[in-house]
Amino acid sequence: YLEKSLYTYLSNKPGMGDTGETIIINKEKIALNNLKDKDSSRMNIKLYDKAATAAAKGLTGILEITDYRGKETLAAYTHIPVTNWGIITKQDIDEIYKPISTMFKQIIILLLVFTIIVSLTAIVFTNNFSKPIYSLISVARKIVDGDFKKRIEIKRNDELDYLAQAFNKMTDYLVSELELQKTSGEIIEEIASTIDLKVFSSNILKKLMDITDSCIGAFYITSEDRSSFIPIKSIGLDVDSIQNFHAESLEGDLGRTLALQKVITTRINPDEANFTLKTTIGTLIPRELITIPIIAGNRTEAIISLASLETYPEITFKVINQIRIVLNAAFSNILAINERKKLSVELEEKNWLLQNKQSELQKQATELRQQTEKIKQQNIELEKQRTFVEETSRLKSEFLSNMSHELRTPLNSILSLSKVLLINKDTNLKEEERGYLSIIQRNGKNLLTLINDILDLSKIESGRIELKPRLLSLRTI
Repeated sequence: YLEKSLYTYLSNKPGMGDTGETIIINKEKIALNNLKDKDSSRMNIKLYDKAATAAAKGLTGILEITDYRGKETLAAYTHIPVTNWGIITKQDIDEIYKPISTMFKQIIILLLVFTIIVSLTAIVFTNNFSKPIYSLISVARKIVDGDFKKRIEIKRNDELDYLAQAFNKMTDYLVSELELQKTSGEIIEEIASTIDLKVFSSNILKKLMDITDSCIGAFYITSEDRSSFIPIKSIGLDVDSIQNFHAESLEGDLGRTLALQKVITTRINPDEANFTLKTTIGTLIPRELITIPIIAGNRTEAIISLASLETYPEITFKVINQIRIVLNAAFSNILAINERKKLSVELEEKNWLLQNKQSELQKQATELRQQTEKIKQQNIELEKQRTFVEETSRLKSEFLSNMSHELRTPLNSILSLSKVLLINKDTNLKEEERGYLSIIQRNGKNLLTLINDILDLSKIESGRIELKPRLLSLRTI
């Protein structure tokens, strides 16, 4: 049945060449159809290559294997689930790569032919192109060596002519850029080497006028109150014709410069001009004006005004635009230096005042120390006096206490005896004598009261008084 149905399809090998072959194997890897290089009578041949093993396991893929003949082949394999068989289709690698080898040989032949044709073409066109190329290389080397006056001279209407023209234009541009860099470098060097405002304005104005071929120039700076711009340097202008410019006025070139904070250019038609400048040699009508603002801290702190009798070339504006940043930075630095100098002078004045004040304070401190020493001496004297007073008071109190005691004793005796005499009526005293006794009694009591008061005062001073509180009637008091 297989021979009538399946083997017919297996033997059909269109596109598989001379070595192509399709093999069916069962799960034991035994070939179920006749093999190409095996006797057809021999069946049940078992295959051991990797493709047969993978197909028997139910896998699908492509491998390079060594088949049952011992030859290198490219095998594609898959699995038939229903019958649990594997199908392997293979072809020898030599036969597969044979067309590629043939094509590779053809490509090599074509490359050799093409190389020969190109070489011949190059030889033919070398004579026409080598000379201008050598000329271009020679000029390029001279330009590299610093000879910027050399140019390529090729007169032919082709690509080399266009290349030479482009090279010459590039050289011209390079020369102009180098000139620009040189000019800008000179101005920047001048800017960086100056820190005095007047010297800065004079040097910059001269340098700009020299480079731009200006005939008139003026340098304005803001006043201290920032209300106007004051000219501090001018070249070519009549000094009497220069006026201050009000900072709030936004008219004319100076006003536009203040408003826009950028370089302003004004071209004047000589036939229609009503703008003239009074110079040192007479009245002139400029052809073009340039107004350059100098910015510091986002404010226009100075203005440079230039005028020329001719139209300014393009390089002039390139120079101005290239140096503006450095110009602004240098001017800011000068303002900062001037401010520091001003602050330094103020600080020196304040230091001088402070030193004078310090000297005065030292003098006052010396006087105060002297007064303090004097007060200390006075305090010592006062302490001595206080001690003396206290001792004197103590002695006085002692004296009063002793005196009171000594006086009270005889006075009490006098009072007692005089009282006895007054009370005793049997005495032979006359009426006048009794009057004397009454006077003695009365004055003795007064004297005793005075002595008691003095004794109480001495007790109070010495702090030995005894307080005996009792209730009193305010009305009685």
